[in-house]
Amino acid sequence: MPAARNTSAWQRFYEAYDSVLDHWPSDVVSRTVTTPSGTTQLHQCGIEGGEPVVLLHGMGATSVSWHAIAGALASNYQVIALDNIVDVNRSIPTRRHRKPEDLVEWLCDVMDALEVDRAHLVGCSYGGWLSMETALRRPKRVVRVGLVAPAATFAPIKAAFYLRVFPSVMLPIPWLGRSFMEWMRVGPPDPANPMLELLGRNFAITRGRNLSVPPPRVFTDEELASIEAPVLHLQGEHEVILDPEKAAERARRLVPRLESVTLPGTGHLIQAEKPEEVSRRLLDFLK
Repeated sequence: MPAARNTSAWQRFYEAYDSVLDHWPSDVVSRTVTTPSGTTQLHQCGIEGGEPVVLLHGMGATSVSWHAIAGALASNYQVIALDNIVDVNRSIPTRRHRKPEDLVEWLCDVMDALEVDRAHLVGCSYGGWLSMETALRRPKRVVRVGLVAPAATFAPIKAAFYLRVFPSVMLPIPWLGRSFMEWMRVGPPDPANPMLELLGRNFAITRGRNLSVPPPRVFTDEELASIEAPVLHLQGEHEVILDPEKAAERARRLVPRLESVTLPGTGHLIQAEKPEEVSRRLLDFLK
């Protein structure tokens, strides 16, 4: 463990991280790869040598947040979940990433290290935006794109989101992070969810680290119209970080090969709220 991370707060975070990883399929293999961006932690499971599906998590969620989805995808694919190099997780950056292109370069470098020429990209929230940036900037590396409640991309992020998230990432108080995550989902609090402890611990050590990373952006009409890969757009009926109706309308109007689905009774955290339906729709789309 790097010296800068050898604190009690980081230790509790790593313990919560490993606790969620325990919910992954039994064949999961965890490893690191080194690129010019730093050391990237990843988790692999599924069919060895099968079509690769790269999973990109939302900001603050870490790669293990795919625990409810990975098993279903692993039945047909080689699943590779990455810890985003600019987020709080087990990846360790060695340089700053200031532009979207920097993150796309990191992702492609990781794929090169894994000897993956092309892959399906499935991204949640911030990871969804990064998936689309990669499909735009490196189209030959992308087969299909699965967007799970993508941040920005089709519609601007609401001011209410920033008012909620800033206290959570600036103050080292775990319950603020858990409260923020509950705001983004539909239904009563779910204290049994192993992700809540991890998210709370994540926000407790973030302390503004995410403020210097490339923010998710809204793509121009021309950029969306130029996307070559087929795209699945999944979002919640009660999405709180942006306007879901505007996002779906603009996506359907501009992206050439797109399927957009709004899941009823869900908020921003649709992969946690309806993992079976999200898994089923992703599998149908990837086939």
